[in-house]
Amino acid sequence: MKKNISLFIILIHSFAFSQYEIHYDYTIKYYLENHLSSSVTLKTYLYTDGVQSKFVKNKVVNGKLETDYYNSDQEFLALIQSIPSKDPGDSIGELVVKNNHNDTVQLRLLNANRKKYIKILDTNLLEVTLINEFKTINTYNCQKAIIKNEYRTFEVWFTPEIPINDGPWKLKGVLGLILYAETTDKKHEFKLTSFKKTSPFPKDFFDFPYDKEMDKTSFIKDFLNDKEKRFKYGKSTSVEGTTSTLTIDNLEMPITNFE
Repeated sequence: MKKNISLFIILIHSFAFSQYEIHYDYTIKYYLENHLSSSVTLKTYLYTDGVQSKFVKNKVVNGKLETDYYNSDQEFLALIQSIPSKDPGDSIGELVVKNNHNDTVQLRLLNANRKKYIKILDTNLLEVTLINEFKTINTYNCQKAIIKNEYRTFEVWFTPEIPINDGPWKLKGVLGLILYAETTDKKHEFKLTSFKKTSPFPKDFFDFPYDKEMDKTSFIKDFLNDKEKRFKYGKSTSVEGTTSTLTIDNLEMPITNFE
């Protein structure tokens, strides 16, 4: 019995002080009259050392996976300017940096007019409920859980066989790595595609450049005000009698409808 306990401690220690790169496909689904009309899948990345993690959303340009890591405004702008046209859904440089010690989150997001990166400090308020359901995903034995944050509810599947308390986006809080997550409205889906150990991260790996810092409430207000202003302008120039609606379903804010 002592030997088994010692082996378990060694395994936990090995995971806790190792670095991992985990890839997820993030699919955003669009519905028309309750029927799936279209979707876009983005390549996303989770880097973790068991204490801190960085979730990169995303590195896909014109449907191609970018192998270079773009972190600065200069690199981002140089890449975008070198491309004649971009496919819908392409984006580089938005981040979620999580810290297990104090359960905080730092966000790196583009501001309302999508021109500058800003930093947002947040507390990762998650309500986690374990569900007594089990299944196998990618050869791993998984358990189901429900994770709620302030705006969304996710159904997730995690595996204790990979003892990393982390997952895509802001999701964490279960005793294992999250392999699959989907919002209960079926509009946002994360699916693990690969998992590998990496060389040690540089000392400043979890730092990131940004233009300015903003509180979350102000960010949401500015973002929605900008979208509403653009929507109203477009509506005012549309053909008379045309019905226009706009739904903002961004994971970082409440679902908002403009009519």
